[in-house]
Amino acid sequence: MKKRLGILIGFLTFFLLGVLSIPSIDWYKERLFPQEIKRERLRKILGIDEIPNWPEVTFLGKERVDGIEKRLIGFISPDGIPIKAYILVPEGGQKFPLVIAINGHGSTKEEVVGMVDMGNNADYGLILAKRGFVVLAPDVRFSNKASREEDMYSLNAILYGKSLNGVRLLDILTFLEYAINLPEIDKSKIGCVGWSLGGALAMYLSACDRRIKAVYISGYYCSFARSIMRMRCTTDNYIPGILRFGDMDEIASLIIPRHILIESGEKDTLFPIDSVNDMVQRLEEKYQKAKVYGRIKHNIFPGNHIFSGKGMAEWLNESLKK
Repeated sequence: MKKRLGILIGFLTFFLLGVLSIPSIDWYKERLFPQEIKRERLRKILGIDEIPNWPEVTFLGKERVDGIEKRLIGFISPDGIPIKAYILVPEGGQKFPLVIAINGHGSTKEEVVGMVDMGNNADYGLILAKRGFVVLAPDVRFSNKASREEDMYSLNAILYGKSLNGVRLLDILTFLEYAINLPEIDKSKIGCVGWSLGGALAMYLSACDRRIKAVYISGYYCSFARSIMRMRCTTDNYIPGILRFGDMDEIASLIIPRHILIESGEKDTLFPIDSVNDMVQRLEEKYQKAKVYGRIKHNIFPGNHIFSGKGMAEWLNESLKK
């Protein structure tokens, strides 16, 4: 009897020690799916890890201009702010690629769709619609100009450990959930274009959402140290804990193996070209380490902090085919 009891105790001891030595599920996830773990971390930092009940997006009207149908849609955000977006649909009747076109500071969705000229050369939504893309151009809260209202909203969000840019991303995702289900959309071909603030949002959105197959980031990608950390920028740029995650190359690495084009003005003083080049090289090395070739491109144009868009439609068309 004692012998059997001793064998049983030995077996249970061996079993328990074995169980306790097995790594946790999180340990396996971190090693088997490191990019997904990092994506979860980034989504949490941005405050988009818990997807809310999507507000109801409603159709507000439409008009046809030069063969492009321009639809206006909108919703009331959980904090009570009306948010609107334009959807531009080309003629043709077939399924089209969808491009999310995000404006920057000192710009609006109206400039993106060609209704006004605010001096940024930023009518890229209209250009893409004329080239056969359905374009989603959302409101970007407080982007028309740097304002005390934007500053206070950003600071109050920081008190909660959140960020205005995170709230803006939730706005864009709300519209994306609506647009992606339109009958005109080829769900396998989704791109994103953004300039300045819009470039930041395009980078974060594409890093967090794998449905976006190609992203065109203009006038933003740089190191934090050489851009928003060396001068007082609009408060929306300061996301609590973002540097604990990493610099912009670390954020953009979550776009691998998808397509990315970074556009930079040679004379852009907000995002110095030498720092941009360094950060692009670091991202290129990450693509190479992942054995992904030919999917990162850097366009430099002889200008300052404006949008260029040279070759944009062709690059998106080619990238979304793959």
